[in-house]
Amino acid sequence: MDDAAFRHLRQAYPFLAPLFDDVGHRPVPLPQNTPVDEAVVKTVIGQMLSSKAAASIHARVVVACDERQCRAWDLPENLLRTAGLSGRKIRTIQEFGAGTVIRAEEIRAWPEMAFDDLRRSVSSFWGLSEWTAAILAIFHFGHVDVLPLSDGSIARAIKLIEGSLSKDARFDPEAARPYGTYLSMALWASLDDGYWKRSSMVVGEAGLEPAKA
Repeated sequence: MDDAAFRHLRQAYPFLAPLFDDVGHRPVPLPQNTPVDEAVVKTVIGQMLSSKAAASIHARVVVACDERQCRAWDLPENLLRTAGLSGRKIRTIQEFGAGTVIRAEEIRAWPEMAFDDLRRSVSSFWGLSEWTAAILAIFHFGHVDVLPLSDGSIARAIKLIEGSLSKDARFDPEAARPYGTYLSMALWASLDDGYWKRSSMVVGEAGLEPAKA
């Protein structure tokens, strides 16, 4: 599937050939064995944080849960705050914890749901959103066609792409289907690996107008 995905994306977005050549062909993460409730807590913690900061906070929460033999939503609120969680994230985790009791069967079905169904189900929980569903789908459930336009980094990468195109060209997110996740991985990599900085430097050295950020 990887080869077909990359061929499709290169045909759909010929103007992204330099990006794909630079960051390489990034595979879709394999489905994880992490229990759904743990995956949700990890995803909530990581929202709007750097990977390093999120990993540090999540590690503290895991240690606290192991020491008390409980779930994250059963931890005292002051301990969660000390671990680094905001009030909103604490409420989100607690609300989800309450939902695991009355909606256990629905939550267990999340890994097998089509993305549209997953998005609706996840978003029905307080504090969870389409972004949450997308991150779960990509990094835990192995979905291959998810392009989370609500993700700040994806939105930034698309803005950089649009700024580099001619007036007559446009970036169409729908053109990535049915391989949206592969495009997501490439766009994240373009930011993480410094592609746009290198690209602007190359354009500038060529005497052309650098891409608009």
